[in-house]
Order: sequence, then structure tokens, then C-alpha cells
Amino acid sequence: MDAWGPAGCVGNRELIIFWVEEAYESATWLETIRAGWRGAWTLNPLDPFGSLLDEAMRRAEVLERNYRRLSE
Repeated sequence: MDAWGPAGCVGNRELIIFWVEEAYESATWLETIRAGWRGAWTLNPLDPFGSLLDEAMRRAEVLERNYRRLSE
């Protein structure tokens, strides 16, 4: 995902959600709570994996914008 960047993640959204669902199946309850807590305010109960991914991509876009500003 880092190599794709935010734009590449948008194009590979379904694949990433598949990976997250696979990881969820092997995660401990503590790991699940930690992941959910980080995105609790943006979590959509009808699409929990997708909404967590959307929040992660939003944060990555903010970081990328800030990095570009600093490097100008």
C-alpha cells in the first residue's frame, strides 16, 4: 500500500478490503479493538472494513500533501 500511495489504494480498494478481512480473521480481540478505536469516529457499522480503509487513505492523503508542501 505504501508503494501505491493514496491514489493507488483508491484503485485497489477491493483488494485491500479483502486483505483486511483476511487479517481480521486471524487478529486477536485486542488487535481488533485497537484498530476499531483508531477509526471509531468514522466507522460505518454497515461497512466497517471499507470505512476504516477510507479513514486510512484520508490520513495518508493529508500526510502526502503536508510532505509536498514542506519539500517545496
